[in-house]
Amino acid sequence: MKRKLYLFTGFGFIGLNILHHLKDNKFALYIVGRRKKYPFKISINRKKFNPIHQNIFDIKKLNKLEFSNSIVILSTLNSKEKIFKKKFTKLINFLNKKKLDKVILISSVSIYGNTNIRKIQLKDQYAKNCFFAEKTCLKNFNNLKILRVANLFGILRLKPGIIEKIVLQYLGIKKFKFFKEGTLRSFVSIDDFVKILKKIIIKNNNKKIYNISNENYIYGLDKFLNIFNNIYKTNITLKMNLKKPQIKISRVNNNLVKKDYKYKFKKNIKTELDKLKNFYKNYLILKKKFII
Repeated sequence: MKRKLYLFTGFGFIGLNILHHLKDNKFALYIVGRRKKYPFKISINRKKFNPIHQNIFDIKKLNKLEFSNSIVILSTLNSKEKIFKKKFTKLINFLNKKKLDKVILISSVSIYGNTNIRKIQLKDQYAKNCFFAEKTCLKNFNNLKILRVANLFGILRLKPGIIEKIVLQYLGIKKFKFFKEGTLRSFVSIDDFVKILKKIIIKNNNKKIYNISNENYIYGLDKFLNIFNNIYKTNITLKMNLKKPQIKISRVNNNLVKKDYKYKFKKNIKTELDKLKNFYKNYLILKKKFII
């Protein structure tokens, strides 16, 4: 009998990529979240997993599901709501009563704020919610992994980040404005993230917190733009805005995850960019259907 894997990630960027990578795995997959509208066409094979279209905080509906001996992956779902804490606490209290094999919380390096060292600096509501989610899970679960994830990029993203925006502008799909003030960011591809996640799902060890970032992908806007222009022999000019970034420096190390899981991060970003470029060409320009 297949082990159950519940994804409290919603049907967005992270959830869809986890499904895409785990669809042939030896788990019975359940994904919980509200329906989404996508800028691209998606066809989901319902024989591969069980979609549960509902609010993840609807405890009455969750009570109808069987959680015993299952693995649960939780995400803060980019929540910036102040009422998030109350809703999240109820969810964790509910899950704490179930006999879960493992809990994995997807958090964010945003909790380090504007810093180049491992120090908590909660600069916005999202960071505060992430840190609250971490503390709540630490109190309630023993077999817990917390993944503080750097700036993710890759296919199936609904709201483009810096890297996706530059690719979209290069393809002539849309133009964006960027911070005039210089920033430095740690990035990690969605492919690397999900591959690490698969290892963490399978391997049992003690309660730990990991930074998930690629030390080869630490960029300011100017540096990344130069790399992009050199790869594709182009000269993109970006429009700037006068808005101030809340976080100027976000650089984290990944030593612990490399040590525990012997994971080698990709060094050549061209393969990542090619995949992203081909995704946009096929599913935004040619309007093909992406099948999961």
